[in-house]
Amino acid sequence: MLINSKVKPVAIELLWLFTAFVFGSLLAVNIAGDLIFNPRLFNFMTADMLVHFIGWDFYRHDNWSWPLTYTSSLMYPVGTTMVYTDSIPLFVIILKLFRNYLPEPFVWHGAWAIINNMLMFYSGSLLFRVLRKDTLLAFIGGLFMLLASPMLFRFYFHFSLASQWLLVFNFILLLKPQINYKADICWQSLLLFVACGIHPYIAFMNMGLAFALVYRLSIQYYLNRQTRLCWYSLITSLAIFMVVFITSAYFFGWFFGKTQGEAYGFGVYSANVLSLINPQFGSVLLKPLKVGDGQYEGFAYLGIGIILPLLFLLVFRFRSFILAKIKLSNLGLFIVLAVFTLIAFSNILQIGSISINLPYSGHIFSIFRASGRFIWMLYYFVVIITILVIYDSCANKKIAGLILILLLGLQYADTKPLLNGIAQTHSSGKPLNIWNADLKSDFWYKLKQNGIKHMVIISNNPQDVDYLQQWWGDQNNFPVIYKFALLAALNGITINNMHLARSSVENEAAIGTQSLRFEQTQLEKDTLYIIAPNINIPKQINCNKIDNYNVCNKLR
Repeated sequence: MLINSKVKPVAIELLWLFTAFVFGSLLAVNIAGDLIFNPRLFNFMTADMLVHFIGWDFYRHDNWSWPLTYTSSLMYPVGTTMVYTDSIPLFVIILKLFRNYLPEPFVWHGAWAIINNMLMFYSGSLLFRVLRKDTLLAFIGGLFMLLASPMLFRFYFHFSLASQWLLVFNFILLLKPQINYKADICWQSLLLFVACGIHPYIAFMNMGLAFALVYRLSIQYYLNRQTRLCWYSLITSLAIFMVVFITSAYFFGWFFGKTQGEAYGFGVYSANVLSLINPQFGSVLLKPLKVGDGQYEGFAYLGIGIILPLLFLLVFRFRSFILAKIKLSNLGLFIVLAVFTLIAFSNILQIGSISINLPYSGHIFSIFRASGRFIWMLYYFVVIITILVIYDSCANKKIAGLILILLLGLQYADTKPLLNGIAQTHSSGKPLNIWNADLKSDFWYKLKQNGIKHMVIISNNPQDVDYLQQWWGDQNNFPVIYKFALLAALNGITINNMHLARSSVENEAAIGTQSLRFEQTQLEKDTLYIIAPNINIPKQINCNKIDNYNVCNKLR
């Protein structure tokens, strides 16, 4: 009897995981099938996805070193870590363990789409199982999470940011009825570690929700007038989460090299105040609203399946929907949601097409150049609470399930334009923007055989990553900075420059030194120099034009 009581919960979770795998895979195949079935193809990938692939391909062929996510071949000779290429450090560490068994080259985005969607469904189903213990509600909740527009939108180009299941798992800890001090701290620490290994923005959101958990763990003692235990809980849990966050960030290579911290974008890549009701990337019933150019980062459209019942609840169930949730025990969560929502709106408040400059420069939060992403926490909170209130409002749970199924159908129909757009983006059947269409000479594909070990890009302005991303394009408008990074990666040689999420001071200094040495005609052996067209080449250097590119080198 004891064995059966232990086996049954495990079997149930395995069944839910299998269900999550099935529905997660169906969605992944629907929106990114060619990335799954053709993992060697990268010609139809978007620009950010190319950065992720290039970072992984350099990392895959490098020796292991510390930090574990470090590669010396990209941004040579200083190197960089996978956190700065957004290549999902935790995932590529695991992939590198099996690098000898993976195809060459290997695009990991399709595999990650399946894993991500599986965890998205599972986290949603688990949340509603924990909160209401209803199998049908859990199944519907999992599907609602799979149709979350902020998550789906990230499959256009930034797969690591689709890992929003981490936020859903956090809400389980914050909303579940019972508190287990030790278990909650362990689970939250695990979520922080995983989040740090996926993307810094996801990690900071998790840390914010960890603060809310600290409050929840501590306030129970305050309400019971156990002041000493309240302070003990607050200090110890906060200390544990901070230590886990910092050590995890260090482990995954966040602190490699010095960065300037601040970056352009805060106040531009923000969330619009109307983002929750703005179908910016397609809807069956609603038309997109005009917003700021960079506000796609704050895309968080709730969908018709949530907006319609939400309006009903706000008008006819305001007390049960809003006022009943405002309790002292929930205050920490509401404060965190309010703070991160304000950061998402930034210092330039935009309501539709109307902009209001607030009396704040944004200096403190400018490290979050894409601050609009922080609206995701409010999005998931609204979706979860709306589903719960609909369910709780019906005495007959079969009717509640029927209503939610109908709303789920509306949500899917309303999300279809977004799904179709993503699928078209990743289709190998579309006209290909072939990266090497203008590289006709065999010279480019025999660099290593011809004794070339390093590639150096000579340009005027290596510091501005956004400028580098748009650096002179070829006849197909393919960014040349990606072209030569791909060429170096596939040839198994190093390269000194590439577009990164953050470039270190050491990287920029090395790039400047290499440009200066080129001006002084001090060329290195075994190195191929690619010269931007606006650079004057010293007469003493013998260079050639190969496929209309200025190429210089000094072989042994």
